[in-house]
Amino acid sequence: MSWKKKLLKLVVVLYSIVNILVGFALVLLSVAFVSTGYTYLQPREKTALLYVLSFGTTICGLFSSIAGILGFLGAVCRAPCLLALTATLLLLPLAASIYISNKETDALRLSVRDQIAEIFLENYGTQEHITMTVDFIQTSLRCCGVDGPADWADALYNTGNVTRPIEPSLADKDYLIPRSCCRFKKRCTFARNITIAKNFTPRKGIYNKGCATLIDGHIQAVLEQAEVILLSDAALDVFGILCIWMLFLVVRHDLAKEENESPRTNV
Repeated sequence: MSWKKKLLKLVVVLYSIVNILVGFALVLLSVAFVSTGYTYLQPREKTALLYVLSFGTTICGLFSSIAGILGFLGAVCRAPCLLALTATLLLLPLAASIYISNKETDALRLSVRDQIAEIFLENYGTQEHITMTVDFIQTSLRCCGVDGPADWADALYNTGNVTRPIEPSLADKDYLIPRSCCRFKKRCTFARNITIAKNFTPRKGIYNKGCATLIDGHIQAVLEQAEVILLSDAALDVFGILCIWMLFLVVRHDLAKEENESPRTNV
């Protein structure tokens, strides 16, 4: 085998190994999609696109890994059928990578923001698990409200018939910002005054950043990472398909030549 053929074989082997690793990376990326959804959102129609992206990325990753394994075996064992199958399988992750990377992400981020606003402003205090989720988000991200503490002034938590925890120090109806917005839990009575919040008066005792802004930034970062990985995978797939088909033709030609040159026994 000439050095050019050996080099082509080596390229396919290395490509296959890299493709296996990229496949695992795509699966981990899909886990990031799902974890983002379950951490901040409710699984419903408004966030269906997030889970579609996750499912598509998982399939893309699995096919990339399978194609990498088959390509490695086809190159090492000089099996034309495995090489042809690998090149064919790579067409699916290639198409999926291009489709998912070009998917409209602005609509996804807008729908996520709408659901965050609904959960915070319309559902907080009505259902215990939602209340606990919002409190967890505000405490862990150190944020308050959708865009800021002033959002709680018009929330159902203040305007509706919502059962709030009994707090003797909050007899005045002005103090209705959730405790999870407090930086200092023991000294937060004045900071939770909704009238002050509505006037956008800065207070050190309350987190002043909106949760939607922070969550949107997190989702945007995940989507940007996804786009880079998917486009890189698409470019890698195009390169791999070309190399694999070239090796397929070389191997098939060499095997046919060896078969013709081998002595035949007449029976």
